[in-house]
Amino acid sequence: MTCASCTGAVERALRAVPGVSDASVNLLMKRAEVKHQGVEVQKLQEAVEDIGFDCEVIQELKPQVTSDKLMVGSFKVGGMTCAACVGAVERAVLAVMGVKSADVSLTLKLAKVTYTSKADEIVSAIESIGFEGELLTEAAATSGDRPSELPVAPLRSAAELRKAASAIYGVRGVVVHKDESSARLLYDPIEVGARSLLEKLDGVCRYHVEVAEDPTAATLRLLHSRLCLSVAPTLMIVLLAEGFLPEAWDDSVLPSGFLYVLCLSAFVQFYCGWSFHSAAFSAALHGASTMNTLVSLSTTVSFLYGLLGGLCHVLGSPLFSLGMASMFCETSAVLITVLLAGRMLEARAKSHTTALVREISAKRPEFARLLEKEEESSVRYDLIQLGDLLRVLPGEQVPVDGEVVTDSTAYCDESLLTGEPRAVRKQKGSQVVGGSTSVQGGFVMKAMSAGNSTTLARILQLVEDAQTRRPKVQRSVDLLASYFTPVVLASAVLTFCVWSFQAQNLEDFTFSITRAVSVLVIACPCSFGLATPTAIMVATGLAAKHGCLVKDSVVWEKMGSLKVAVLDKTGTITKGKPQVVAVSLLPGAAASSAAGPVAKASAPLGRKGKEESARESAFIGWLLRAVESTSEHPLAEALRLWAESVCETVAAAEDFQHQPGQGVSCRVPGLGLVRCGRPSGALPEEWQQRQAEGCVVVALDVAEQPCALLALRDELQECSQQAVSDLHRAGFQVWLCTGDEPRTAHAVASKVGIAKERVMAACSPQAKAKLVEELSKKAPVLMVGDGLNDAAALASASVGVAIGTGAQVTMDSAQVILMGSRLSDLILFLDLSKATMRTIYRNFAWALSFNFLGLPLAAGLGAPWGLWLPPTFCGAAMACSSLLVVTSSLMLGLCHR
Repeated sequence: MTCASCTGAVERALRAVPGVSDASVNLLMKRAEVKHQGVEVQKLQEAVEDIGFDCEVIQELKPQVTSDKLMVGSFKVGGMTCAACVGAVERAVLAVMGVKSADVSLTLKLAKVTYTSKADEIVSAIESIGFEGELLTEAAATSGDRPSELPVAPLRSAAELRKAASAIYGVRGVVVHKDESSARLLYDPIEVGARSLLEKLDGVCRYHVEVAEDPTAATLRLLHSRLCLSVAPTLMIVLLAEGFLPEAWDDSVLPSGFLYVLCLSAFVQFYCGWSFHSAAFSAALHGASTMNTLVSLSTTVSFLYGLLGGLCHVLGSPLFSLGMASMFCETSAVLITVLLAGRMLEARAKSHTTALVREISAKRPEFARLLEKEEESSVRYDLIQLGDLLRVLPGEQVPVDGEVVTDSTAYCDESLLTGEPRAVRKQKGSQVVGGSTSVQGGFVMKAMSAGNSTTLARILQLVEDAQTRRPKVQRSVDLLASYFTPVVLASAVLTFCVWSFQAQNLEDFTFSITRAVSVLVIACPCSFGLATPTAIMVATGLAAKHGCLVKDSVVWEKMGSLKVAVLDKTGTITKGKPQVVAVSLLPGAAASSAAGPVAKASAPLGRKGKEESARESAFIGWLLRAVESTSEHPLAEALRLWAESVCETVAAAEDFQHQPGQGVSCRVPGLGLVRCGRPSGALPEEWQQRQAEGCVVVALDVAEQPCALLALRDELQECSQQAVSDLHRAGFQVWLCTGDEPRTAHAVASKVGIAKERVMAACSPQAKAKLVEELSKKAPVLMVGDGLNDAAALASASVGVAIGTGAQVTMDSAQVILMGSRLSDLILFLDLSKATMRTIYRNFAWALSFNFLGLPLAAGLGAPWGLWLPPTFCGAAMACSSLLVVTSSLMLGLCHR
């Protein structure tokens, strides 16, 4: 099969066989998949052969063996150099039957593919067009965290390893490397531990330490070695061709000087520059054209023309001189050397764009101190299991997320998560986060996560996903790049034809070839392909370093169009840590001691006698501990803490119910329905005044009768007023949307500078989402909330920003997560997004101006005025074009550190 007509003919022939329900033919893979009911495979084979095609049955599967389970896989793609390569890989992957979507990252050398087919078919499709492909990870599309990975070395065959591992509960898959010398077990650390997994596979495989390497390291080594090999021969060629060694040019038919030039240029052209030619040849076999096509074609034409000139001179033709032939051989060698140097510098610069991500990844320690039976031993990070007791000494990094279990006090630097270099106090029961550093004191912790379920692993996954997905502007550029190379090839042919038609002599004809070579060399689709991903790479890594996680690169584009900002109150404008400041048992609500509460000796809140006030506080606390026991709202946590401080016991309760935005309720035997939430009736004047001062007032009702009132104050974040002011200066229309009462909401709004008419109070989660939807009809909306009651509103907004701690990095509703819990981080992210888009547009402007100005000059339009560019200069300019784009992106990181 060679074209779409062939695939159509094969499909029609197969579908015409009685019993065939469907037939799908893949031109790229030279393969057909047929669904049938009891048809003999020989008949299918004959149907294909009857219309003139060769056919062979590869395998026959029973219906129950196949699976339509949607999978998401990460594939390593080697050999990509420009946007045209990205397009070629995407088209090849999307042509595989069962592939739903594919996102290819040029900078990460990574492809994220969603598919129902086999991963091996995707790898084969990538390799069939001349690129290196390898499956890295594979997981079900519906799963949140990607499975953890355990590197192993098979002791038996790969098939036996797969069979043994698949029989173990918790194993999600096995990825075996091509040479079968190593593999990775994909597993769920909640269901099976890493060390337990190795014990069950004893004799089948062993733990294998994988050395992490920068993805560009191998490319850099290859480019460096080929460049070193090409420099000396190229210098010798220049010296010989430019006449600096006249003794090598005698009067013989074939002087030794020319032989040296020819042999050395052949070495540089076909050995040092082989990577260009092999990649171009593989792309050409499948109808694709890339940057390598232009490089290979231009240097090969130059070399062959020089070789032709030498042969004609030997044969006695007066049309060619050895000087002209040497010049073209020199051009070929110099171009290869200059392009190798440019590509090496470009690869080195691109590796710096991932430096921030590698810096985050380096926070993961290689070893941890494992305590087993009161003995301490060293265990690798990959082998940590849930429930392990790990010792952390002062100055060491916390290996995984966990809980402190010793009666000790320590301070941890969690700037990796929050972006704030401040030591956080840790004691028994405190949660510690993997990747943080114990700056003072040591402790023993219990591992609560392992592998890819840790906070640090989730951060890296989010960063990687954001860098892999391409924004809309990049997709448009990739479409342009897919036509760029064919247009350049056509332009080179047109240039040659125009100048050849005007040629009066051999010198003019040579000039036409030089112009065509210059056009091929100066064209640079790489600068188009690198303009967006390098900027996104730097920006995403920089944002993560400051505690801002971007889940989708489309956000960078959207941020510039936002006009409205809707802010939640609790945990966004305020600190999200309310405290009880006033409590009152209402008249008629008796605090019966028979109810069972036991008061603590701590001083109670109230104005009555000490004993009476303690008894009333204990009664309220006794009920609150019961009714708020299942709620996760910040107010519920504050109420529980106060209740525990005044009462040692908790009421027996049942039938818990939670009404978002209204409160919680339960039933207490002997008292009936107990409810805690928004007051249902009018409040006394004293309590209305507390609301006007910014306090939140909640009511405790028993048997549908008011029982008590409690006031909680949540202090404003120190940066909230300045952040709102910055939003106003940035042109945002700022709204406050909260579930609190109007008096409280207006009091907070006035303190931070939000207009009274832009305050929405007493809003349920549905009302918040409706407000966002209404505002979105007029302008794009930015919604900022704590990710709990604001989930619907976050999902409805153009850009949803969740403010929370590092433990909330899996918030599905938001597109951006600010782990530092500071509203000021939003302003930093806004500034970074504007700078990122400016950098992208600046990169595009340079790439466009370079190509649209360089191509006409290379084609010789300025020749009548003495303006034309030699091929060697064009090659250097092309290499500098890509390098300038990458350097421009790196400057983004330097300016925002």
